[in-house]
Amino acid sequence: MIPASQYFLSYQTPQHDLSEQEKATVDILTQVVQIVGSLYGLQVNKKFPGGNFYPKDLTKEDIERAAQSNAEILSHFTIVERSHDSDKIIPVPYHVRYHVQLKKIEQLLLKASSLTKDRKLCSVLHAQIKALRTDAYEEAIVTNMIANCQRIRFWIGPMEPYEDKFFYKKYGYQAWVSTLNTELTKRCDEIKNLIIRHRREAFSAERIQFLEKTRVCVENTIAAGGLMVDYRFSGETLPNRPDLIERYGAIATLNLPVLQYVFNSYHMRIFESVFERHFRDGFSRPLLERSFFYLVLLHEISRFLTRFRTGVKRLQGLYPIFNEMTTELLAIRLASYLLLKNVFTEKEFEAILVMYICRLFDRFEGSTSRSVLIAFRKNDIKAHVASNVLMLNVLLHSGSIKYHGGISWPNFVRVFLEIDHMIEPAERIFAEGNYEDAMRFIQKYGSLEGMKRLHPIYGEMKPKDVVQV
Repeated sequence: MIPASQYFLSYQTPQHDLSEQEKATVDILTQVVQIVGSLYGLQVNKKFPGGNFYPKDLTKEDIERAAQSNAEILSHFTIVERSHDSDKIIPVPYHVRYHVQLKKIEQLLLKASSLTKDRKLCSVLHAQIKALRTDAYEEAIVTNMIANCQRIRFWIGPMEPYEDKFFYKKYGYQAWVSTLNTELTKRCDEIKNLIIRHRREAFSAERIQFLEKTRVCVENTIAAGGLMVDYRFSGETLPNRPDLIERYGAIATLNLPVLQYVFNSYHMRIFESVFERHFRDGFSRPLLERSFFYLVLLHEISRFLTRFRTGVKRLQGLYPIFNEMTTELLAIRLASYLLLKNVFTEKEFEAILVMYICRLFDRFEGSTSRSVLIAFRKNDIKAHVASNVLMLNVLLHSGSIKYHGGISWPNFVRVFLEIDHMIEPAERIFAEGNYEDAMRFIQKYGSLEGMKRLHPIYGEMKPKDVVQV
């Protein structure tokens, strides 16, 4: 991996199977990805929960009142500003606000489309050029899904609302260029099909019906930029709009070099910090890396099973916490099903649980707030970290994980049972609950003390303090 800027990464992905013309096309698209990284930087404001999407002197209530007379104020693809002449709150479309950057991107996409001989890729690029001019980004995603390029794969646009902690509405730009990993894609699609045939019908009235039209792809990422770099996305499931999902289905994309980077740079370091040496000796690095891949895959497949129609409206600002928590919990249940079907060995299932525990520690930064709810509202921690804290507390309080200057672990069965026990209440709130239901759940389980005490980097624990399992 080669860091080129804060929100742009270039990966040392082999391109020996590409022709010279294809490599030239990739070079142009990589330039686009780099511009997208800079464009996303204009949207980010880590000190303000509304990012740079809203005027800093406006409250949530001010914006909500303005949105009652102009729904575009809370569109996914507008920036909210004050008009210069009347001080009125107005929405400015992305294609207007970011015209300079998008024009550069458009010129590069036109150049790439004239160079490539891949008709499918050409259709994708032209759909994305149209989206740059009209903000029809989600329709461009559908075009990309239908084209299903088999050589060079390219995605661009505002896709996820994680940086808008006011309303979880405004989408941040991201882009990546890659090639398809056909062998792993086939393996993942087989696992996905087995799970879909076993799908549950709970909360069927709220659940979006589209499972027969889903697909999983593993991509060898060449370059990535924007929100996905900021959040270290190993996978992405698109589109987000319910009507498009029901009509066209959804695609889960796993970015293999990103996944490998996250595993090597973060999760292995956590594994080596929090578990005693003799315990670690029972899990080889290849086993853990393979199991981490499976965990990410199951997390993205879980998103297929947790697409509910009115979740954002019901849960409001707490939606992202339950979105992350429910998908991760369900991923463990899916792993247990695949264990019963002999897709995973018992040792692989145990390694998946180990990687899940490591993910609970990832990127917690030792907030001084005692409550997850307070910390999340103050923008001290992100949604997936808040969900990790909730689950870690459940495991600590149940005795599934014990702390005596480090972690000891009675058995994998207890850990799994506690995780499985949490799925129903969490998913019920995600599928049918309201803001007050979500708030009570977080207040019940949301102390930060356990996380601060156990975190191997920011907490009190040191590798030498870990007790024997």
